[in-house]
Amino acid sequence: MKKLIKKLKYLTALLIGFFIVIIFKFISFFRKIRFGIIYTGRVGHLCHNVDAYLSQRKKNEISIFGIQKKISNEFILNGWKKNNNIYFSKIGFYGFFFLKTFFPKNRMLIKWSELYPNYSIDILKKKNFNTKDLQKQKKKLNIEYKINKSPYICFHNRDDAYLKLKGGDGNEHSFRNFNINDYRSSINLVTSKNLKAIRLGRITNQNITKINNKNYMEFTNKNSNDFTDTFLINNCEFLIASATGLSNIASILRKKIILVNTIPFWLREMYQYTKGSIFLPKKIYSIKKKRMLKFCEIEALEYNIHEKNFFKKRKLRIINNTQDEIFFSVKEMMENYKINNYKKYESKLHDKFWNSITDQRAVNIVRNKLCLNISDSFLKKNKSLI
Repeated sequence: MKKLIKKLKYLTALLIGFFIVIIFKFISFFRKIRFGIIYTGRVGHLCHNVDAYLSQRKKNEISIFGIQKKISNEFILNGWKKNNNIYFSKIGFYGFFFLKTFFPKNRMLIKWSELYPNYSIDILKKKNFNTKDLQKQKKKLNIEYKINKSPYICFHNRDDAYLKLKGGDGNEHSFRNFNINDYRSSINLVTSKNLKAIRLGRITNQNITKINNKNYMEFTNKNSNDFTDTFLINNCEFLIASATGLSNIASILRKKIILVNTIPFWLREMYQYTKGSIFLPKKIYSIKKKRMLKFCEIEALEYNIHEKNFFKKRKLRIINNTQDEIFFSVKEMMENYKINNYKKYESKLHDKFWNSITDQRAVNIVRNKLCLNISDSFLKKNKSLI
């Protein structure tokens, strides 16, 4: 019975999709209309996929996106709706489903490569997300949160608490986690410079120790919501985080990021982070080779997000960035983050690192065109891995 019901739903969806496509195909003679789908259950997809699409879509193109029942950030979704000629509706789902099933190469179908392009330089040319609603609340919320007296820097670490509560996507993510206490020295550095340090995190399972400072604040768990996460990132000096959904929020707001514990370390996907940002890859030890992998070997790993225990099967052990590595990278960013004349780091050591990477197409975009840099202090400490 369950199989029958499932099949009937499948056929019904195709039938509805057929009629929707026929109707909009006629309208397309006057205005170009296309169908896509956004995986709104994950904030990274909600931010990056829409941002990437808007950065390269053609003029006067009308896009109708299907979405999931689960919305990871309602505020951001409502913000995207304010763009011209973009809609989020079940119509988008049915149209996408029919075209994907029968006509996967049809021009009315918004393809995955448009939502998640590799080697893109279009995404940071303009800001697609309208921040007017955030600015309207700035004065009121600064007073309410008592953060208006000094600038602040946001911190976020990835742990497994959020996915345990909200549910994952079936893929393995634990290797991306690290401990909030790895930020302890960096938080003390920030607060010593008359800046506030604000920890973000919707659901967390770790507390930071040895921090007793009036300039340290936590907007986590019950103090975190869709609006405050976006508001705080929009008004911070820069964000310190790993490759998570909050990093993508910073990207659509064009905020600089210190991308710590970067893994998977794929240069071809790093175009999505804001100009002037810096990154620190996680290191990997090969049990088979009895040595640390070189940066170029880490970047060349053909990691598959759908494969369980990818690193364990290959006898690879992941090593998080140390507290000191993060500390000196924060110090480095604090000296340069206000400079808007973006420049790539120039030194023989940096040249040696970038020249060691096989994917020189990605190097040209990430280093030369977007000026994203590997942390100078991190590279000097780990120059043996070049």
